[in-house]
Amino acid sequence: MAGLRGLYDPNDKPNSGFEVLPAGQYTVKVTGGEMKHTKKGDGQYLQIEMTVVDGQHTGAIIFDRFNLVNPSQEAVRIAKGQFASLREAIGVREPNDIPDLMGPRFQLVLKCEKRNDEPGRMTNVVQRYIKRGQTATTPQQNSDAAPWARNAPKPDAPSPAQAESGNSDVPW
Repeated sequence: MAGLRGLYDPNDKPNSGFEVLPAGQYTVKVTGGEMKHTKKGDGQYLQIEMTVVDGQHTGAIIFDRFNLVNPSQEAVRIAKGQFASLREAIGVREPNDIPDLMGPRFQLVLKCEKRNDEPGRMTNVVQRYIKRGQTATTPQQNSDAAPWARNAPKPDAPSPAQAESGNSDVPW
């Protein structure tokens, strides 16, 4: 016997399915995932389940798919880049399995799109992953330079005013 008594409220209302969340930035964590075969059967994708962990939509589920095995090398290239963004946001460079991705909180930006298979219905699409502590407008730096030196002007570069006037002797 499973012993379900006390694990539910008999007055709970049934779920109406997955909700489409408003476009925006959400704090989430990976709560599951699996490799699945494509509909055509000629490839595989990694489906990741993420759960919103704070705010008005706490508990909402978001899915993303990474088409890692596919005859289209372009699809694989895109999927690998997206998966690298997820791993970077989580802080796990080389996961061996799904549980390696679970636990850390991170942020993502969602957008809403019309579904291809059901016209008139919307779906959420992950636009990008963000390291915790960064904002959606903070560009990610892929530089080996120290953080304070990444956006510093080059010593020999003219100022914007000098470049606009064409005169490098202008002091402003």
